[in-house]
Amino acid sequence: MPVMSNASDYTVKQLADMAGISTRTLHYYDEMGLLKPGSVGENGYRYYSKNEMYQLQQILFFRELSLSLDEIKKILENPNFDMVSTLEIHRETLLSKALRLQELIQTIDNTINSLKGQKMEPERLFTGFSEDKQAQYQKYAEEHWDRSLVQQSNQRWNSLSKDGRQALLDEGGRITGEIVKAVPLGAASSEVQILVGDWHAYINRFYDCSLEILLALGNTYAQHPDFIAFYRKIDPAMPEFLTEAIKNYCAARGVTSE
Repeated sequence: MPVMSNASDYTVKQLADMAGISTRTLHYYDEMGLLKPGSVGENGYRYYSKNEMYQLQQILFFRELSLSLDEIKKILENPNFDMVSTLEIHRETLLSKALRLQELIQTIDNTINSLKGQKMEPERLFTGFSEDKQAQYQKYAEEHWDRSLVQQSNQRWNSLSKDGRQALLDEGGRITGEIVKAVPLGAASSEVQILVGDWHAYINRFYDCSLEILLALGNTYAQHPDFIAFYRKIDPAMPEFLTEAIKNYCAARGVTSE
């Protein structure tokens, strides 16, 4: 039976506008039992109270952490769920994310300054790119390439000390920085081809990278959105340039994509 709503309750549209989501999303949350309205008016309208507002906030926090709606529903339905302690966890997670974003912003600023001619160490191009990002690349590699190579990469990476990992990342930054400086020389230039050889050797530090794998990886630099975005921050022409340079390197050794 419909009930009267409280004057302080919000309609679907009011809550949707307040939360920055669509009314369709709220209807869907209602249908799946994730977020039911606090009351339904005699006019058939759904009304949401402050309790539902807090619950919606939790849902949006969990969505920000990339949890599925089914996972969120299980968490919220858990009888041991405590909103205060959960908010404290959200706070710590968001603080960590904010610090990482600040690092990335600083990296972008450094790169912009470098592209404008200010001197910057190449290693600083990689500041803020954490092991989380590496894990995303590894997942992509598992789905598209040989899983054993990913496992090999994981084993070699995990065997390194913290300083060893940083040294390896610094080496990647140095080589990338040298390639950026050599862009005006052309992808087929001897200088660039030597650097691609250095890059090939660098990748072999992670896993046994054949020329065929290197060629496939090179194509990925200009195709995968994350790689494209990453390399464009270093140099707008870098994704396509690096792909072309690797193609030349592999072709000179008898390996082509044809």
